[in-house]
Amino acid sequence: MPPLSTRRGGFWIEGDHVDIAGGTHQHGPMWAEWEAPGSGARELPVIFLHGGGGQGTDWLTTPDGRPGWARAFVAAGFASYVVDRPGHGRASQTAEVFGPVGAQAPAEQTAFLFAPSDAVDSQTQWPWSRQPHSAEIGQLAAANSALLTDLAEVNRIDAARVAALLDLTGPAIVVSHSLGAIGAWTASNMRQGLVRAIVAIEPAGPPFGTIPGVGTLTSGITVLPWITSADGIPGITGTPVAVVSGSASRFRGGAAAVRDYLRDECGARADLLALADQGLVGNGHGLMYERNSDEVANAVIRWLDSRVVDGTSGVMDAPREEFGEG
Repeated sequence: MPPLSTRRGGFWIEGDHVDIAGGTHQHGPMWAEWEAPGSGARELPVIFLHGGGGQGTDWLTTPDGRPGWARAFVAAGFASYVVDRPGHGRASQTAEVFGPVGAQAPAEQTAFLFAPSDAVDSQTQWPWSRQPHSAEIGQLAAANSALLTDLAEVNRIDAARVAALLDLTGPAIVVSHSLGAIGAWTASNMRQGLVRAIVAIEPAGPPFGTIPGVGTLTSGITVLPWITSADGIPGITGTPVAVVSGSASRFRGGAAAVRDYLRDECGARADLLALADQGLVGNGHGLMYERNSDEVANAVIRWLDSRVVDGTSGVMDAPREEFGEG
């Protein structure tokens, strides 16, 4: 990847102010860091939402130390906002302020999700060890944190913070991974017209499914009920959506079911972006940081170019200059 001239910065989306013993605290703030091309950026920025127990580093680097998707999208002309969802990464909190959390995922669970031992022949884009204590699994496991035990509260707080970020960025594209999708769906529903496209990488599903140890998607692909109108589901109906799935992922059947639900029940312009159909074979659940991560990013960018009308502008309106440059 050639050197880039970029601008960078970061800021907090504040949490709810709560008074507990000792004073006022913020419940569930969210950290957002951004990077934008120095000039000629596209009009629509991209907001990256990580999955369940991960953090924003999922988009910044790969297990073997290469630049992650956020960098690839900046190279393609997009300003990128990488967030640490409430309770994760730099937005971590104590249970006293944040609420009851479950157990942190062990390295064995990380290996099971991203490099299962029974997929060694099919998941060819994971060329590294599958042992829980290997270097690459260790890079993923080091980012692990615990989820709130109340999945509805996870959905509420994620969506509220992403909606607040959208109020700052203006119209944007949202790219989510795994459990991060539930906040993406609800935030788009809350901010009708601001989310111009959604790319759901291996999203939580199937619709109305139960995620072991996490909770049930009681409203289809979310936990919170949809805000509806006479025209359908604001922010979802008519919105371009790509549901991206790897050929070696144990969740690929769920991805097709999510696409069908979005298209048939929600009226979204939903596509199943099966990587095998793009000639990209051997990807698992963490397809954005496997060996062919740049090729997969390019496939997603091609989909965006085909579905989203977006010109170019000399200067991005967001990131806002008052957040500073790093």
